[in-house]
Amino acid sequence: MQISKDYQNFHDLKVCCDQQTNISVIADFLNNAREEKSLPDSTADFLEKVCHRLDNEGTKLQGEINKRFADDQKAVKKRQFQVIQSNKALARIKIISPMTQPSQIKEQTRVYNGIRGWTGETITKNKAGQLYKITTLKRSNKKVSSVATEIDEAKKENGMQIVVITDMLTKPSIKLIESDKRATEKLVREQHAKAVLLFDQQDESKPSQQQPTAPKDNPIRRGLNFFMWGYGNESHPLVLLEVTESGYKFLNLKKYTTGFASRLKPYSEKFGIGYYYNDKAVSYFDENAIADGLIKANEKSQALEQAKDKAEQERQAKIKIGMEKLCVPHYAEAVIVANLVKDTSDVMSDYFAKSTVETVYLDWSKTKRNDFKEMRKASKKFIQTQHFNEVKESKHERRENYTGGSGYYLAESTYSGWQVKKESYLDLKADCNKEMLAIAIAEGRFLCDDEPEIKKPVVTEASTEDMELLKYSERSFVLLGETRAHAETLGRKGLQLKFNRFLTHPETKEKVPGWVIPNKRVDEVKQALNM
Repeated sequence: MQISKDYQNFHDLKVCCDQQTNISVIADFLNNAREEKSLPDSTADFLEKVCHRLDNEGTKLQGEINKRFADDQKAVKKRQFQVIQSNKALARIKIISPMTQPSQIKEQTRVYNGIRGWTGETITKNKAGQLYKITTLKRSNKKVSSVATEIDEAKKENGMQIVVITDMLTKPSIKLIESDKRATEKLVREQHAKAVLLFDQQDESKPSQQQPTAPKDNPIRRGLNFFMWGYGNESHPLVLLEVTESGYKFLNLKKYTTGFASRLKPYSEKFGIGYYYNDKAVSYFDENAIADGLIKANEKSQALEQAKDKAEQERQAKIKIGMEKLCVPHYAEAVIVANLVKDTSDVMSDYFAKSTVETVYLDWSKTKRNDFKEMRKASKKFIQTQHFNEVKESKHERRENYTGGSGYYLAESTYSGWQVKKESYLDLKADCNKEMLAIAIAEGRFLCDDEPEIKKPVVTEASTEDMELLKYSERSFVLLGETRAHAETLGRKGLQLKFNRFLTHPETKEKVPGWVIPNKRVDEVKQALNM
């Protein structure tokens, strides 16, 4: 017998007994305490009653007795006495070790400090042989609760505990104990031990029975009339066609479509969205109604397949016609389009959305940069968007280049009407996008120029005597001197060369203005300037 006490103030007296302790040890301790007068009378009387009861039963003490005394009153304020009635329950408190395989020991228990604080876990079997996991921890409601949950399998892989639950929503759970105290290690250990004992007591109080078997008159069979609860489909009658290992095949007698349900339950056990049948008034469809429904479903399926094949043939024909006329210019980086947008919002349900009904391709673009001036120019080609160019108001310019926005576009409304924008992220070399453009050509929704616009350089007769063409680097030449008269020919409206005012003269190393000419365009410049 192990005794831990303070003989000066008799505070925190603790008596611990293991399996080998008998009543004679407690009796000796009680006699010595009475002679020394080291225990309060109330505590001595209590221990004498315990010894008397154990002597009458002829059993050994297998538990823990905790006594706490107040320092100020020198009297007993709280008593706690617990007798553990089985070696198995005692092992649950004393064995604090990682989980092992179920085949090694009957029960697995561990108490640890995890991410949710101190937690106690025990995996055990009930009288019927079903595995249960008893868990004690602090829940989100700030209470320390002990719950027993039915599980399918408990195993250990790579040093980690794995608990398998195939259907978490339908597995029964038993709430054992709940307390509002602080979730300390001592509280979790004590409450978890009590929860395990309470689970055993509840299981022993139930009569032993075999595993439940299916009722002889099972209502779930072919022809069962059931429905789906949720999404507004309660009015659709469903008929059960076949019961398989993975679920139930059914036929919708309103839409004449087939489907599959993984679960089918009586309506009295309704839990959220799912498939249910009226268990209070079970009804069935006869074979004639099922046969008529299957015939109509087959006809509908064949009609949908035929319509799908016809639409695909028409699509391929349009692609063939459009591909013959499609010509994507080499300079095209993006395409400017006009989209007809339809408002699909529902204000009553706080739902805001829109969809594109029609797309008209207006013009090619040399850059992916957003430019309202370029969009207004392209909008002149389509009669429905001409007003964007005629009335140049800033209210038409929508700048929504942020997350969730629609980018830069011209529109009178965000959710409806025609909108002009640049499709900058459209890969014009991809086959799928070429097919989309070909269909637009066949349907008359393509207004882009078939051939790229070629700007011919302007030939000038101005003198070139005061100009000099020098080698500037390995990749370029420079045109220096009096080039003002040839600015139109060399600039944006002509050869589109770059003018730089701070070039370094290759010979004198002075800063001079001039035109930078790539090596491959030197002959073109000489021809344009008649040099």
